Amino acid sequence: GAFLTALADHGAQPEQIVAVDIDARRLENLAGAHPGLKTHCGDFVQYALDRPDVRFDLIVGNPPYIRRKNFDVGFSETLDSLGDRQAYPRPQLKNAWAAFVIAAESILAADGALAFVVPYELMNVDYGLALQRAVFPKFERIDILVPEEKAFKHIDQDAVVVIARRQA
Repeated sequence: GAFLTALADHGAQPEQIVAVDIDARRLENLAGAHPGLKTHCGDFVQYALDRPDVRFDLIVGNPPYIRRKNFDVGFSETLDSLGDRQAYPRPQLKNAWAAFVIAAESILAADGALAFVVPYELMNVDYGLALQRAVFPKFERIDILVPEEKAFKHIDQDAVVVIARRQA
């Protein structure tokens, strides 16, 4: 909800926004607070796969940080489909957040932007570097904001904000 509130504070109308989340109660609360908001209850990666021709001007999120060993069978199959569709090597999809970035890029408009809070691993692990090599060249500009303190102290997790912009 924090992203939605920030967008609304900067003039975005709820009718222009689609909120995707796996938590139906969270979506109900958001829709109640923002009349006109379009919502979709489900996995974002599957949402993107089901809508290959839909394009968004802006995609923002804080995807889940779930390691491959903790994927359920359904999500593993979804990632197989994503890897096939995007010609992305399945072995490099070692964490859910990477799949979210790839899925977001696949439905982003030619002049769109995405902004994600992702683990610092983007900067220093093999699958993070592979994602950079595969996805970053599709953008005109990439900004990576690195906070001075751990983003999620309670779980000892560093994170960065990636803002990627295209120009048509």
